[in-house]
Amino acid sequence: ISFTAADNDNSIWHEWDFGDGTQLSGNYSVVDHQYEQAGNYTITHIVSGGEEGSMSCNDTARYDNAMTIESISADFELDSTFFSCYPVSPNIQSNVQYAPDNINVSYTWDMGNNEQGIHVPHPQYLYTTPGTYDITLEAETPAGCRSTATHTIEITGPVADIHLSDTIVCAGGIISMLMANASNVDSLVWVVGGGYNYFTPEVTHQYDFVPESGYFPVTLSIHQGHCKIDLTERIFVYRLRGDFTLADTEGNIIEYNEGVCSD
Repeated sequence: ISFTAADNDNSIWHEWDFGDGTQLSGNYSVVDHQYEQAGNYTITHIVSGGEEGSMSCNDTARYDNAMTIESISADFELDSTFFSCYPVSPNIQSNVQYAPDNINVSYTWDMGNNEQGIHVPHPQYLYTTPGTYDITLEAETPAGCRSTATHTIEITGPVADIHLSDTIVCAGGIISMLMANASNVDSLVWVVGGGYNYFTPEVTHQYDFVPESGYFPVTLSIHQGHCKIDLTERIFVYRLRGDFTLADTEGNIIEYNEGVCSD
């Protein structure tokens, strides 16, 4: 840090106290000083006339906490780095060391999947898909001192997609169902509505009636160890009626087989 006296005449005697136990005296109107530790420092500057301040004319400038030297070291802790099922929300606790302790530190988290904009010390975040994620914390002081820390987590579990031949069917129609793109699946069960279950990756089912809701929920439950993931779709069932009624031009209902005038 460079200090420049208001009166920069080097014939004047200057006494500098940098607040960290270091002092400097001499005809130095401009001095440089390096602080070894973070903290708040009070600066004192005394000027006087004559060699070594021998003249009685003098002045003192003192500024309490004039200099703030900041430092920061970022880190954080996780309750685990491996999770055998999802969705999961890791317990993340930041452990940022900074000085002095009266400054406001900002936090920026990158959760490893392009999700940014989280600015709290201890974030809560839900991971909904398996994968390997690098979680990074960047901590910054008001003066712009930065420190980063990164930890990696791994999330596993069964994965699959549901492929249906259609999601709309007339009563009596058949729907084909397929478990596709599967990985880490030890067992599975299809719950297709109406009390029917199936246990193979590919099934067909006939929907004979229209439920009160108008649709049947179709759930594919996939399992790996203790981890169970439910994937759900809907099958909408319709029934068409070809019946009709008769009416004359005045809106009067005409019964079937009832005679009417031709004019």
